[in-house]
Amino acid sequence: MKFVPEIPGRKASRTRKRAYETEQRVRIGQISETSVEPVRPLSLNRRTVLGIVLAATVLWITAIFLWMQVGVDRWVLVSHTGLRANEIVAGAGRLATRYGMSTIVLVYLVYLLCALRRATLHDGYRIYLLVILMFAFAGVGGDLLKEIVDRPRPFVEYAAESYALPLSKSPSFPSGHATKSVALALPFLLFITAKDGWHKAVKALLVILALGVCYSRVMLGAHYASDVLAGVGMALIWVPLVTLLANKLLARMNSRVLARAVFVWAGILVGLMLFMTVA
Repeated sequence: MKFVPEIPGRKASRTRKRAYETEQRVRIGQISETSVEPVRPLSLNRRTVLGIVLAATVLWITAIFLWMQVGVDRWVLVSHTGLRANEIVAGAGRLATRYGMSTIVLVYLVYLLCALRRATLHDGYRIYLLVILMFAFAGVGGDLLKEIVDRPRPFVEYAAESYALPLSKSPSFPSGHATKSVALALPFLLFITAKDGWHKAVKALLVILALGVCYSRVMLGAHYASDVLAGVGMALIWVPLVTLLANKLLARMNSRVLARAVFVWAGILVGLMLFMTVA
């Protein structure tokens, strides 16, 4: 089967058409399910890359501005005191904080189970490598920046006006939960191009989960709004860099190796999900 590399900027419909044609050829026996083909690189066109960089820049500028203004960050923090006192709302926030990221990983695992049964979804195997790399690089980068900036948590600076549920000993800027939850969600949102109803539903679910984690950090008093905005910006800025790395690794694989590697990546995600659930 002739390999046609993906050209950045092509419409997603062409990708779906190629996947559909491959599935049909497998069904009628023209090619084998075990045929060895090159793995297509993950593609970001220039407009998308510029959009990501611009969004990250705006988020970081806004975060620094809010930090310098002080008053806005404090107002957002104190305005959520009533919600923190509400057991139902606070309980929902604690659930989002503790289980939001592991639920995002669970969504990926369920999607993989569906992909294993449908040849048209096999193209999605590539994003599992990106998910792991995004979580690792964005997460570690954010945690290192925390230690360098060393901003006190809001419940330390405004102990008389606010409290946190629960307390945390690490520095505040940027929010690690915001960084990691958005880093987990972005690969599916950016690289799964199918636009049918159930793919849209999965994307909407990932957005809700990631934003729920981000908001819970402010609502629970664990972070300032500026911390969360910087965390989202941190996740975004890693996308182009990690995509380049992922493509270098994918270039060394063929379709058969990819089909085996995805089980290894799934195993890593299962371990990550369990760790985040019990940690």
